[in-house]
Amino acid sequence: MTAFIAAAYEDRIELLTDGATVRDDGTIAILETKGWRSPTVPLAFAGRGNVGALMHIGAILLKLSDCASVNETLEAFTDELADRLPRLRGAEIDGVVCAISETAGPLIFYFTTSDTVPGAEPFVLYETMPIHGAGSEPPADALAACGFPGRLAAEPLSACGVDLFEIMRRHKMRHLSAGGHLVYGIGGHVDLTTVTADGCTTTRLHEWPEDVVGATIRPSLVTHDDGSTFDDGSGYE
Repeated sequence: MTAFIAAAYEDRIELLTDGATVRDDGTIAILETKGWRSPTVPLAFAGRGNVGALMHIGAILLKLSDCASVNETLEAFTDELADRLPRLRGAEIDGVVCAISETAGPLIFYFTTSDTVPGAEPFVLYETMPIHGAGSEPPADALAACGFPGRLAAEPLSACGVDLFEIMRRHKMRHLSAGGHLVYGIGGHVDLTTVTADGCTTTRLHEWPEDVVGATIRPSLVTHDDGSTFDDGSGYE
């Protein structure tokens, strides 16, 4: 369970992910740095949904990238999705592959294993530029109150992304692995993965210290500097 958003710029791709993996009952199972970064080519992957399926695809992408070519990795992964990964049907996930192609520069690709994503066939790799994300879907007035979507055109994700995740965090989302019921699923922290021609790096942009393993995500819980918390009573849904 997670949120991700990727944006392509002239010389890089910025990819934001949260840090919470949420159980079927809405409690936090794991807080971790998410996503997979190739050590050999400028390519990163992040997704949401079934944890086992995500780990499997991350391992495949890392293995394929041993060829030391982004273009060859993407071509091989396209074949892998079409020919072998349909066995994952039923393990619902979606994700983005962010890469700096040797010939085309920054690229973002999206894929899903689900039969229910509008406009996307399962197990097909789609180029989706210049920005793509997934997570909760706040109403337009909540986004507009903080200047979105306009800020996405005026500012890089590294500058405005935490504010966007704060808004998304306050709205429930469908749990992809648990029959589709609604939970608060965005939490723990916000990480920025930057993909350039030189490779991939990940840095921590923000933390929600009130999010702990075994507890549910409570967007209205505010943490003081001394570590104490209180509920602001906002009752976000």
